[in-house]
Amino acid sequence: MTRIRALIDEMRPTFRRDGGDIELVRVEGAKVIVHLSGACAGCMLAGQTLYGVQKRITDVLGRPFRVIPDIRH
Repeated sequence: MTRIRALIDEMRPTFRRDGGDIELVRVEGAKVIVHLSGACAGCMLAGQTLYGVQKRITDVLGRPFRVIPDIRH
């Protein structure tokens, strides 16, 4: 979880520049649950954003993860 949090924190400036943000909520096995806020929460490209985060985490850690938005957060 520490490495996943660090990867998400590395990407946060990009999201903030676009008027949004992403925050790690929890990790449940291979599921990474995140909270999107600001422009990222309502963006039509939110799915692509989540896929980009998922790809980065999977590529760096060398095993598959699924990034899922937390709609209850």
